[in-house]
Amino acid sequence: MASIRLCTVNPFLRSLTRVTSSGSPHLIIHRKNHVLAKRGWMTLSQTPVLCDVRGVTVSISPYRLEHTTNNPEIASTNSDKINSQAATSDPSNAAVNPSEASYFDESVLPPVPSSFTDDTIVLTSLGEPTLKSLGLGSWYPSGIMQQILEYYHVHFDLPWWAAITGFTLTLRILLLPLSIRMKRDMANYQNNMPTYQMWQEKLAEARRTGNYYETAKVYQDFGKFAQTATLFGPGMLVPYFVQFPVFVSVYMALRGMAEAVELKSFQTGGLWWFTDLSMPDQYYILPLMTAATIWATIKFGSSPLPPPQQSKYMNITRVIQYGAPVVVFLFSMNFPAATACYWTTTNIFVLCQTAILNTKYMKKLCKIPDVIPFTNMPKSNIPKKGFITGLRESYQDAKLMTEIKDRERMNAIKFHKAGTAPIKRTFKFNPNKISSDSDVLKAEKNN
Repeated sequence: MASIRLCTVNPFLRSLTRVTSSGSPHLIIHRKNHVLAKRGWMTLSQTPVLCDVRGVTVSISPYRLEHTTNNPEIASTNSDKINSQAATSDPSNAAVNPSEASYFDESVLPPVPSSFTDDTIVLTSLGEPTLKSLGLGSWYPSGIMQQILEYYHVHFDLPWWAAITGFTLTLRILLLPLSIRMKRDMANYQNNMPTYQMWQEKLAEARRTGNYYETAKVYQDFGKFAQTATLFGPGMLVPYFVQFPVFVSVYMALRGMAEAVELKSFQTGGLWWFTDLSMPDQYYILPLMTAATIWATIKFGSSPLPPPQQSKYMNITRVIQYGAPVVVFLFSMNFPAATACYWTTTNIFVLCQTAILNTKYMKKLCKIPDVIPFTNMPKSNIPKKGFITGLRESYQDAKLMTEIKDRERMNAIKFHKAGTAPIKRTFKFNPNKISSDSDVLKAEKNN
């Protein structure tokens, strides 16, 4: 076996070894586990793949890339010239076995590209094009989700439906602390409902009197109560601001993968009746499961409201409970099966999570307070208001709270300056600087 060195070969390749077998020249390219594929350059795969590149049979294996040709023209091109050169450079080798000095024409290898462009196709260990080579898997939130899905699919050798399910379960487990916090805040809010209703009546009464000072004082006391009871704080909105972008990012990631025509494995990566994840479920089973799990989550997952609140929001709760599943079904029936699979898995996990967190052991472990049933709550005296009226009063209340906070901040600044700033001069002369009786007479004369 004789070795040759080829300076024009792609720098990704480590070495070239020329061998002869049955009169046909072979070129074994020793390489690491990855080669970019363009213009005939093929990517090494964990599974042997046979394909034809420019009339040259290519065998792809985990550790070598073999180019074999049976073309007698290539095998015999310039053979005399190369054999003579080989004999001159290594006479002993040519004398012992002249056939080993057979010539391998560089025309077998395609020209090496000077730079890789966007049409470069990179194969994974499964022999599939990577998402980045298809224009997916960017560093945007949706692209990051696609990279994670590809990691599950390639490294764990999972079909796409199993990768989506496993990724969804992992995501929900990571978001579990936020779900526990939401449940804790909701229980705390319901337990403080009687006190909150009392403050609402005080605010309404102060607003009716038209006394600005009294209204400001009530608002200030109510703000202290809400801060002590941790009501309406910005921390209550953190779970919503975190979970919603994640939900949208996963949805956009799955939609982008479904629209990628070159991703053939996504079209056969489903299960049972939904084998094509890029197309909607033709039997509407996944949309029905999504709607049913949403209904069950609203029905059994929401905490019961106090009796006065139940009578007030009964119609709204009923509309949400039965209207939300219908709306979700109408939307999801036209979505790809991959999206419906993600929604169904998420809703089933949330339903099981709610059932587990409602147990006494998990409430004690997660420090979730029990909801106190208020059966003798006084009836609210606040008259019912229309939507526009309530919105206008909410705006005025927020404006008033802002003015109160600004006033408190200005008072604190003035108090701080009164203790640290230099004393203002309120006299015509400084008695500490009088040194003689003449100065005293001058000062009295000036006065």
